[in-house]
Amino acid sequence: MLDLTYSAILPEIIMMGGAILVLLVDALRRTADQETRNPDGLGWLSLVIVGASLVATFTVRDGGTGLWFQTSALSDSLSFGIRLIVLATAALVLLIGTRYVSSFTHQSGAYYTLILLSAGAMMAMGVAADLLVLFIALETFSLSLIILAGMFRENPHSTEASMKYFLLGAFASTFFVYGSALLFGATGTVSLSQMAEPIARAMADPQGQVLLWAGLALLLVGFGFKLSLVPFHMWTPDVYQGAPTTVTAFMSVGTKTAMFGALIRFFLLALPTNWEGTAGLLILLAILTMTVGNLTAISQTSLKRLLGYSSIAHAGYVLAGLVPGTTTSINAALFYLFAYAFMNVGAFVIIVAIEQASETDIERSQLRGIGSQWPVLSGFMALFLFSLSGIPPLAGFFGKFLLFNALVEGGFAWLAVVVVLNSAVSAYYYLRVVVTMFFRKTEQEVAAPQRTLGLQLGMVAAGLMVVAMGFFPGFWVQLLTVAGS
Repeated sequence: MLDLTYSAILPEIIMMGGAILVLLVDALRRTADQETRNPDGLGWLSLVIVGASLVATFTVRDGGTGLWFQTSALSDSLSFGIRLIVLATAALVLLIGTRYVSSFTHQSGAYYTLILLSAGAMMAMGVAADLLVLFIALETFSLSLIILAGMFRENPHSTEASMKYFLLGAFASTFFVYGSALLFGATGTVSLSQMAEPIARAMADPQGQVLLWAGLALLLVGFGFKLSLVPFHMWTPDVYQGAPTTVTAFMSVGTKTAMFGALIRFFLLALPTNWEGTAGLLILLAILTMTVGNLTAISQTSLKRLLGYSSIAHAGYVLAGLVPGTTTSINAALFYLFAYAFMNVGAFVIIVAIEQASETDIERSQLRGIGSQWPVLSGFMALFLFSLSGIPPLAGFFGKFLLFNALVEGGFAWLAVVVVLNSAVSAYYYLRVVVTMFFRKTEQEVAAPQRTLGLQLGMVAAGLMVVAMGFFPGFWVQLLTVAGS
């Protein structure tokens, strides 16, 4: 009997339907009056759609067993956290892009449609309980991001970013499909909720073990690419640097949130008794990722490349926090991803404000002197960088504290020490940017930053959330708590 509980996927339905609505409205406006149409209106319409999806997310929130849509999607406390993070990121990106979009493309309707489409697919990654649904959601947001990354057609770096993401993304998708096929061969099902028992049987069979571990390894490659885990990270700084900055901001948070949500779901449903068996591999990937990301970021002069390598390191922190496989570690990961959304997108807001019309990036040297000339802008940038480096009492500090606590409780205190040492390294390159803004002078006149309502609202909103999550972490931890064991 079919269990078509549509409320389980209502937020995703609103986002996908909203994307179609924005596309239709844009087409009608083009037909009606090509000269006077206002692209900002599409941005505000998209924000309304995100708000409607957020309301639906709270409406269908379930702290118990969750709502199932057949065996393909599960709406529960984990999916609530993933939806909340993705929607918050999408709202910020839409807000800061209301005027910025017109600086790199005339296809504003396509831009807003793709943002909504990719956000809906990222949310679907958090509810997916089936390998086929996972793959469809993965390809939907990946293809959307490929197009978004190349929308600045007059800039060759944007085209290059899109091409690199397309080629390497197709390569990673192949691994994901082959891994899924091998898992289906080993278990006889693509439903994650029905895999636990067949996996336990396959573990006891030498031939089944080969098929199973090969499938898991190939799946992990697919996850590793999207999460920018070392050694699958080489595309990240190039794509981040070349893509329009609002797209980079959305990609840096949304992709990680979606993929970590899917990874957690996979472990909870398919490998509930075998999480410890993968701990060694997760530890290796986490240490490599955070270390390579931080050490490489030190030498970067481009701010977007610096934040690109920084995002690699942060993926390593979250992965390390998931090693114990406990509810505490999952809650810590969700809190950290939520905090990361505001502090990372906030930093990109400042880059958008400082960028000139023909740029998709700025150098650290361009920040010389802005501390005295633009103190509010510089102050917010410092706030976001302090939070990223983990300085108390901001959101980033409590995010890392919760990860450390989960590791210590899970018996991995030595891994928590590795995370602390890496955080100390990251503080160097974050604080160096602050020093450049406030303690380095320039002989050239500093170009005035962009002053738009969307940018100012986005900057203030991100800053307030970074402070609020730091001063009142208990509320946000409770909001994002995953129910269960």
